[in-house]
Amino acid sequence: QEVIGQRPSILKSGYTTDQGYQELWKTILGGERWRGEFFNRKKDGEMYWESADISPIFGEGGEITHFLAVKQDITERKTAEQNLQASHFRLSTSLEALQDHAREMHVISRMTDLIQTCMIQEEACRVVEDAAGQLFRGLGGSLALKSEHEGCLDTVAAWGQGYEAEQIFAYNDC
Repeated sequence: QEVIGQRPSILKSGYTTDQGYQELWKTILGGERWRGEFFNRKKDGEMYWESADISPIFGEGGEITHFLAVKQDITERKTAEQNLQASHFRLSTSLEALQDHAREMHVISRMTDLIQTCMIQEEACRVVEDAAGQLFRGLGGSLALKSEHEGCLDTVAAWGQGYEAEQIFAYNDC
């Protein structure tokens, strides 16, 4: 009773553009069927998604006399689609992180294998530098270890452009 004589626009949510409504009216006034989705507002103000299939009804003279709209509330489907998209994003992000981790583990495993075959310290340093360069692409860094013979820090490997080992402990602190 409350909507008799009212235009359907009383339930507009403001989410469908004027261009969207113009396209709908152009299609059905042109005698063609229109299909689409709306994010609408119920009488109580609740928002919901609906699928609409609107067709013109023609009179005996071929003129449009009415429109038939078949609508279905698809809020649950849209919510499920949004949840699926969010899950897909989280899964994709996790997969990328796992792939990065697997790559890092491969580099570390290879480094460990190569270090075991090194005969001199310089060879081991080159292996560590190469592995660190792969693990920390685009970053500079160094690896320093405590040396029993030469003081506190001994730079074992440095990678990246112009990166110098930075002493973070004084020799007498060791």
